[in-house]
Amino acid sequence: MYSIKINKKTFLVKSQISIIEACRFVGIFLPRFCYHEILSVAGNCRMCLVEVEKAPKPVVGCATPITNNVSIYTDSPLVKKARENVLELLLLNHPLDCPICDQAGECDLQEQTKKFGSDLSRFLKKKRVVEDKNFGITIKTIMTRCIHCTRCVRFSDEISGSFIFGTLNRGNATEISSYKTSIFNSEISGNIIDLCPVGALTSKQYSFKARPWEIKTQETIDCSDSLGSKIIVSVKETEIIRIQPKINNNIITDKTRYIFDSINKNRIKKLFVKNIKYESLDVNKFKDIFKNIVNDNKNLKKLTVLINDNIDSETLLMLNNLKNHIEVRTDSFNNKENFYLNQFLYNKTTTLTNSNNKTKICFLFSINLNTECVLLNVKLRIKQNQKNINIFSVGYFCNISYNVKFINLNLFLILKLFEGKKSISKLLKNKINSLYIFGQSFKNRIHSIHPVLFLIKKYFSQSLIYNINLNCNTESLAFFGNRLINTKVLKNTSSIFALNLEDSILVRKLVKKNKINRFWFNTHGSFLALTSKYVIPTKTFFEDEKYYLNTNLCLQKTQIVFKENGLLSENLMYYIINVLQTKLNLLDNNGIFFNFQYEFNIFKNSLFKNIKSLNKVKFKLSFYPIKSVIEDFYLTNTLSKNSVFLTQKSQENCKNNKKYI
Repeated sequence: MYSIKINKKTFLVKSQISIIEACRFVGIFLPRFCYHEILSVAGNCRMCLVEVEKAPKPVVGCATPITNNVSIYTDSPLVKKARENVLELLLLNHPLDCPICDQAGECDLQEQTKKFGSDLSRFLKKKRVVEDKNFGITIKTIMTRCIHCTRCVRFSDEISGSFIFGTLNRGNATEISSYKTSIFNSEISGNIIDLCPVGALTSKQYSFKARPWEIKTQETIDCSDSLGSKIIVSVKETEIIRIQPKINNNIITDKTRYIFDSINKNRIKKLFVKNIKYESLDVNKFKDIFKNIVNDNKNLKKLTVLINDNIDSETLLMLNNLKNHIEVRTDSFNNKENFYLNQFLYNKTTTLTNSNNKTKICFLFSINLNTECVLLNVKLRIKQNQKNINIFSVGYFCNISYNVKFINLNLFLILKLFEGKKSISKLLKNKINSLYIFGQSFKNRIHSIHPVLFLIKKYFSQSLIYNINLNCNTESLAFFGNRLINTKVLKNTSSIFALNLEDSILVRKLVKKNKINRFWFNTHGSFLALTSKYVIPTKTFFEDEKYYLNTNLCLQKTQIVFKENGLLSENLMYYIINVLQTKLNLLDNNGIFFNFQYEFNIFKNSLFKNIKSLNKVKFKLSFYPIKSVIEDFYLTNTLSKNSVFLTQKSQENCKNNKKYI
């Protein structure tokens, strides 16, 4: 700890930090344009100038480290005059278009000019004009407003790994542009809109829609992936117009940022029943029809509820109470392996945010982080740029934005790694603080993954294991352990309740052939909705309060951003479950209860000792290469597939030859 003086007051702060960080630690704000917490230090805006005792001139606060017993002045007359001169220089060529700028009201240049700037200008010549650039359908550019803070340049180089932006020319001709004509093709490209301190880079979708004083904001969580990032949703009247990260330092994906335009596209807004053609149905009539089905005991024992891992935890808990009487099945084949995985993951204490600073080596097991977990990919890239970690890709080769050492290709060779028959196996034994990341394709292809995790947790108890899930509530679904879907169950079913299922090829094959009563609960219309007997609307996570369990095993709750417009105010899904619970309490417990049985198997000739006492079970291996389970990052769920903007973003990536391997 260092003892320093700031404005004649003594403080104790950490050593090896800059002046601007020390001032922030004690609660003193220094103005800045180029400095940002997640980016490297540039020191080119000169707005954070401070006066240091015995220094001949003001020093830059972001690039100057503190020393013990140093005296710093942040509001002296010299500092105030220096800030005034810096702002006068920045405003020489800045256009006077604040009334039509989308950044107005949230502009750092506006706020700091009002607080630190002068009310006069000594510049009488014509302002220069810079040609606008095309960086894709996400970013709107007015480059004449640019003050050359280079935040966008450092973000593209250090965070996204795209290397698109650069500083061209010198002196008065300096401008930010790309070295060659290309768009900013990245899954996190929208974050430079939040980074830009002026109106040079703004959102095309938000352009000319609202001012900050006209909108209302609501905090909620992101349900487009399993991380549960906290976001701020901006609403004007009854329309979502913008999504931003809750904290300025956080990063969200473009899928999260632009998914909201699907709320009013292709929505199911009424109850429908199919006789000869679809007809709208009153809520009370539907309740009577459902009660007649429930009152028939024969049909009651043949009810099947189909769910997936996007279902909220509250509904899942209610269905779990009914599992003794009716069939509750999932629409995918990988949840059993996820359930095995979580037996070893529920005791972890480290989250993805800190990523275990002591970790020096990371193994990626059959995962393409560019598509399956973009935010974790960003964290690993930052950590590798700091030269703190070595990353090995096991079983899958992908072209990502940082250096990864590829080991092998198929599952058979992956198991050889744990048998000690590879030279890289020594790293498993020597590095106890390793990070293991398992992708969805690995869990889909291998017959049983829990022996691998058993080895890791038994012999490397300090290591981290992350199960990357593609959907928002996979952890909760795996915890309850529902059974998997199959055709035998559907043949003996009288009625199917499909709760927010994806209209996928798998579901079409299993459900479409069965000519039975199908209750299709969903937010958006689809092909399977047109072939169902009853179509019931549901709410998105923007319109309802729901609980989800994220990858870090933290139970999170969404908030109601706005009330639904024209949708059913009553949640019929909860009504149906409550009716079933009321009826089933009067019945005997004659249903089928499903139990998972655990069998641990270990490989022959293992690298590790004391494993002969464990059982040995054969593996079903595949010699074929592993491919990614995601073909397009932007179109992975119902909301994203109905988003016009994300569809255009996907098409833009395809035109620029971006491959999703």
